[in-house]
Amino acid sequence: MTIGTALYSALISADIPVVGTKIFKDLAPPATSFPYITYADRLADRTVLTGDSNVLARNYLVQIDLWEKRPSENPAIYGALAQFLETIVIADENNTIFKCRLYDAQRIVEFDDDNIHHAFSLNIYRKV
Repeated sequence: MTIGTALYSALISADIPVVGTKIFKDLAPPATSFPYITYADRLADRTVLTGDSNVLARNYLVQIDLWEKRPSENPAIYGALAQFLETIVIADENNTIFKCRLYDAQRIVEFDDDNIHHAFSLNIYRKV
């Protein structure tokens, strides 16, 4: 299981209100009804160096996106997803536990489509 797969499994098990299992990697299928979640896996994979330039760990960046129609925006969905991401723990195929930190959330209004896009940035810290 990759980090992306572990993240997907965790999001499915979170049972975010109204969203349920409408969770997709990168893009949702065209006929998907709102609200839904997408996630972008491995946006960045940065090294964490020790003082002597040895690699201590890696910071793996993912983005989780909540998509809603603006007229029916539901703060409870945002709140449930934000709370879940603040406490998420994931494990890979070797049951290695990764520390996750939600460090940014943005609300973006897409005027052309009358959508609300909440973009959550999640850093996943993994020792090497």
